[in-house]
Amino acid sequence: MTAPVGGLSEFKRRLYNRPMSVLERVGKMVRSEWNARRARRDRHEHGYPERGAETAAAPVVRKPAVVDVDGALRVLELHPGATLDEVRAQYGLLARRYYPKTLSTSADEGHAARVVLEALTDALELLEEHYLPVPPDPSTPAPGQG
Repeated sequence: MTAPVGGLSEFKRRLYNRPMSVLERVGKMVRSEWNARRARRDRHEHGYPERGAETAAAPVVRKPAVVDVDGALRVLELHPGATLDEVRAQYGLLARRYYPKTLSTSADEGHAARVVLEALTDALELLEEHYLPVPPDPSTPAPGQG
């Protein structure tokens, strides 16, 4: 049997070239964050100083998991023409499924569940902003007045 050209089989090449889903990206973020926490804990246990301890820590700003309506619908596993009632019902279903206290058999799973729940909440908030009308500003006059 000959070795594949470039070191990757055709199956692996197709697997690595496909786009990642939102939940796969969240899982990748969770793993990298968990590995960073484990490295910090190990440095602390062995007496090494924290990296950047001499500088003041900047406040951590959480980046939303979804930034567009299509991404939010994918996170909630909905079709593009979903109504606000369908969005809220699906959020409730997935939030119960990924609630951290029901999935936390280990620290990894509990942390992953919290991250997924944050992504679901971000998606719901973005879709509610998209579907709900913006209330009129009371300082501007209504059309036809003034």
